[in-house]
Amino acid sequence: MQRVSQQQQTKTRISYSRALTSAALALGPAWSAAEKGQKRPPSGEYIQIGGVEAYVAKPKEPSKEAIVISTDVFGHRLSNVQLIADAFAKDGFLTVVPDMFNGGALPRWMLDALPKISGIPGDPAGPPSLFSRITTVLSLAPFLLWFNIRNRPGTKVPLLEAVIKEVKEKHGITKVGMIGYCYGGTPIFMIAKKEGVIDTFVVAHSQVSVPADINTNKVPGLIIAAEADFAFSDKAREQAQEIIEKESLADRLRIKYFPGTFHGFAVRGDDKVELIKKAKEEAFHDASQWFKEHLK
Repeated sequence: MQRVSQQQQTKTRISYSRALTSAALALGPAWSAAEKGQKRPPSGEYIQIGGVEAYVAKPKEPSKEAIVISTDVFGHRLSNVQLIADAFAKDGFLTVVPDMFNGGALPRWMLDALPKISGIPGDPAGPPSLFSRITTVLSLAPFLLWFNIRNRPGTKVPLLEAVIKEVKEKHGITKVGMIGYCYGGTPIFMIAKKEGVIDTFVVAHSQVSVPADINTNKVPGLIIAAEADFAFSDKAREQAQEIIEKESLADRLRIKYFPGTFHGFAVRGDDKVELIKKAKEEAFHDASQWFKEHLK
């Protein structure tokens, strides 16, 4: 039997470890702080819109502009995204976060499992062992497989369009913007290619197909890009920027790059990490300003 050198074994372990880390990042950053250490509870309410439950945050004064949030795989009941909705409402927008998964969003305990795969930046204990990574991925695999089978992004477009339609017809809304985080960005790109559904969009650390998601949108958009992101790699981001410049799209599409950040930072980044806290706050401010510019 042929022997494998220690160097080759090490390279194999490193490659496998990186592959597992990429798989974990599909859920979001391992150091996400969902529902931990939050200073205040969400202040909105649950109502039925477009045939689904939705978390709704209302501004103090009636608004004719609304924001619909297309969530990540953890859904509309995660308080992180609800607090973002509250912040948009404070800035003057009726904000709606629909249940995109019919009660079947990924369970929150998966967030606590992620550090066992990709570790926590700055952890003195160092990265998790290969054994920890493998066993954790295997424990999550059945949930991820079932979730992906039931929730292909294209199937969410009719649901989101029904929500948008009712928001316009029953809530006095004349302009609608959308923001999507991670998984939630893909259906937004599909909607943005249609005439008359939304007026503008923002996506944060979402999968971006180049060139289709760059030069075929019917409405202006902002792409918030993380540094370490399997969904929108450095190469894809550079190609997208080249298209924007070559086709003179800068007045309709902008990419804002956040160095030092990971996939998921804008919605579930850990406020105890100063760089991430500042990036998350800046990403929200950029999104809010974008909506004020294109909706107000």
